[in-house]
Amino acid sequence: MKVNIEKTKVVIFRRGGRLRKQDRFFNEGKKLEIVTHFTYLGVPFSSSGKFFYATEHFKNKGLAAVGAVLGIIMRFKLFIVETLGKSFESIVESTTTYCCSIWGYASARELEKVQMSYYKRILGLTKLTPNYLVRLELGLEPIVIKIIRKQLGLLVRILREPELELARNCLQHLKIHRSKEPHYNWFWSLRNRLEIVQQGWIVDQLDSDIIVQNQKEKIKKLQVYFASEDDERAKNSSYFTGYKKESTIGEPEQYLKHHMNKLFTRCIASLRPQVTENWEFILRPRHK
Repeated sequence: MKVNIEKTKVVIFRRGGRLRKQDRFFNEGKKLEIVTHFTYLGVPFSSSGKFFYATEHFKNKGLAAVGAVLGIIMRFKLFIVETLGKSFESIVESTTTYCCSIWGYASARELEKVQMSYYKRILGLTKLTPNYLVRLELGLEPIVIKIIRKQLGLLVRILREPELELARNCLQHLKIHRSKEPHYNWFWSLRNRLEIVQQGWIVDQLDSDIIVQNQKEKIKKLQVYFASEDDERAKNSSYFTGYKKESTIGEPEQYLKHHMNKLFTRCIASLRPQVTENWEFILRPRHK
């Protein structure tokens, strides 16, 4: 096999600073270029060991996907939240969260912008509408939970597949050497997320059976935790004082479950955050 020198790059992972003079690499007498980031299997890796560049890369791809999907959806006269959700998950989310089990542990806040851009534009909400109100109204699962679910799936795969022995050794090393900076430690970033609901113990033994048996229950606890947090923020809001979650937390509001005219749906969605307690929406079937 002949190495293509022009396409071969070297990335030296380091905290920062200048390269040493002796940091030079050659192949068959030809010098290899040292770069600060390199895209491998579609994922940009940076020399800092962090994934800020990857986060920006996939966020932009997700926003581009949002524009493409909305170009089709906005032609429809009727809206229903189930259809909107499936379109987001199959096209936008799959693009935005590609391999996020590796790089997405510190990127939830940025990736959330893609999710919120999609739903705010569909419902005709302004950019200033709080994200927690959008999640409550639509019963959305935060992006961070999707990332945690994918991370647990990757962890189980590493622990179970015999050919991933090197990855298991790295995992053991990450567990032993706890870093104060979670950006540099995949294992502890995952455990810290689970510890929000006091469930970090399921990964302590690095036992795939324990993780699989408890995963659904722990994900449910995280869903309840984040949904309750959004609800509490809405109740304590000094601006949206009249907003009230009518349906069960985690479920979309009733008007979003019906096949209604797009303009009417967007009108209700825009008014809902602004209503006062003496307002009431009544949906009645149209008589033939």
